[in-house]
Amino acid sequence: MAAQVRELEARLKDREDQLYLQRKDLDANKTSNAVLRGQNVDFLAEKDALEKHAQVIQIQNDDITRELDKFCEMDEYVRN
Repeated sequence: MAAQVRELEARLKDREDQLYLQRKDLDANKTSNAVLRGQNVDFLAEKDALEKHAQVIQIQNDDITRELDKFCEMDEYVRN
């Protein structure tokens, strides 16, 4: 009977140790997850800013292309 009690106590201690380690891992993962979520928000904001900047550059590119086309047409007209 005493041997069974010692065995059960040893198994219980082992399970408690496993539970402690799992809880420690869980807490570390929660902390890591919170940090990664914060970084994700920052990256999304940066992505949005870059997309807006790309739109501005595309509009500028379109304007410059139109101006260049007009310039080429005028140059061709003047040469003929």
